[in-house]
Amino acid sequence: FRYLPVDRTWSSVEAQNAFTLDLRQRHLEAGAHYVVQTRFGGRVWLRCTLMNPLTEASDLEAMLDGFEALVGPE
Repeated sequence: FRYLPVDRTWSSVEAQNAFTLDLRQRHLEAGAHYVVQTRFGGRVWLRCTLMNPLTEASDLEAMLDGFEALVGPE
């Protein structure tokens, strides 16, 4: 997935990629969730793997809320 705020103007795919890489690093440093990056089609994507069978929708919502907190409201 990519977390790209819709209220921003993106000058290029490279700018989106740089934003995604920076956001992923800041999210990792926050320490609550572990999300990896991958590249596909010239774009950087974020990827999470659900290994715990006890994972609930609220866990995924908390992860996404963490990204939103780093970016700020749209």
